Amino acid sequence: MMPAKKSKPTSSMEAVEEVEKVAHQPKEIPEVKPEVIEPEVIDYRPITSFKNLTELLNKIFIIKSIRQEQRKFSDREAILSIIELDNGEQYYSFSSVVAKQLQELKQFTDEGKRVRVKLIKRKRYLTFTSPEA
Repeated sequence: MMPAKKSKPTSSMEAVEEVEKVAHQPKEIPEVKPEVIEPEVIDYRPITSFKNLTELLNKIFIIKSIRQEQRKFSDREAILSIIELDNGEQYYSFSSVVAKQLQELKQFTDEGKRVRVKLIKRKRYLTFTSPEA
């Protein structure tokens, strides 16, 4: 059997009634669930668990990530620089010279690149140089 055809409204009044029926039908609104973003979990490590950067003096190593924080000690402020090496070891420094150089290198580590450097001492300051130097 063929389905019955809907008859077309014959008068303008019937057309208005048909439009009102369609207009008053509830519309299905899809349920939107908010996306839950899980925060990154990191382990707390006091600074005493890191090694001092001077332990890498005259060595070539690869920096995997760099983190810098403002710290206040009594009446003065300093930048704490923490680097993570390719092997997972972490080292810290309060040297402003090292902090400036690490700020330049941070753009590369933020892109996921790793930076090979050599730590040397010039006069009384630690500084990074090319591994070939």
